[in-house]
Amino acid sequence: MEKNQRTLKISLISAKDLQRVQHLNKMEVCAYVFISGGGKQKTAVDRDGDTNPTWNGQITFNLDKESTETQVLVFELNCCDQNGKDKVIGEVFVKVKALMGSIEGSLTFLVRSPSGNPNGTLNFMFEWEDEKVAGAGSSPPPPAMVQVQEQAEPAKKKKRGWFARVLAAAAISHVLNNVSLPDDLGF
Repeated sequence: MEKNQRTLKISLISAKDLQRVQHLNKMEVCAYVFISGGGKQKTAVDRDGDTNPTWNGQITFNLDKESTETQVLVFELNCCDQNGKDKVIGEVFVKVKALMGSIEGSLTFLVRSPSGNPNGTLNFMFEWEDEKVAGAGSSPPPPAMVQVQEQAEPAKKKKRGWFARVLAAAAISHVLNNVSLPDDLGF
């Protein structure tokens, strides 16, 4: 490994209390994990955990030290379909910079649905492999246990369309005893 590279290992990924996106059958859930701008790596599909999936795998990323300040680690949780039509359950965005303070740790993040609503939690462990090897002579500090709910990128809110604005204006008008609607509703 080059001196300007770092190796980040993600392991023991699990999720709890995910909302169902498939109502007739048990959900089969997988996670795509990637660094912003990079290729996706996929966990095994958990066919038994339903809304509380567990993946006992490990994913490794070789990162350029200079770009870790701006990179984002993304977890995309999907209900996996045998026909290849996965449905997104939710996402977690973690700034790689936030992981830099410890050699290893265990984190819990709030999962956000595609609409931005809370949708369970994601648990994972991380380890900076190159620092662990470099510090092999000394005993490492205990793993950090951190409870985090903020994400690197806020969920985007959907803008209301013109029809929703008209309905809202009509409802308010009705409540206010048929006060006339404004001429310009912004569309």
